[in-house]
Amino acid sequence: MREVHKTSMKDPATKAIVKAAFPDYHGRKIKFVVTVDPQHFTTWWDGGSKDDVVAIELSTMRVVEFPESSPYEAEGASRQAYRHGLAPLPGIALVNQSIFCGTNTGITIYLHPDNAPKMLPAVGGSESGRHRG
Repeated sequence: MREVHKTSMKDPATKAIVKAAFPDYHGRKIKFVVTVDPQHFTTWWDGGSKDDVVAIELSTMRVVEFPESSPYEAEGASRQAYRHGLAPLPGIALVNQSIFCGTNTGITIYLHPDNAPKMLPAVGGSESGRHRG
């Protein structure tokens, strides 16, 4: 399952999450992805491209560390996050700022479906802006 919803900094929930994850971000390209599937991030520079990923606890809007007991610790979190992927958990959003070929391509906020109704009023109601893929 994967639903994509475009949003903007005018939405209070979006603004709170983005400012908690990347306080200096001033762009306009922001979207929510509602999914339970692991996401694969390239958290190191590769040909001018890179993903910066931050986990945000939604109840406090604070950055949280990835669990130390996670399988990512053995080989290094960056490489393991790419190889195995990271999935959003209930109560935790993954916030990704992507740079592709040297250009900032915006922010993607990955939410677990349990959090979608609280964070995105449109998810529970309107079908507009919803994409599956």
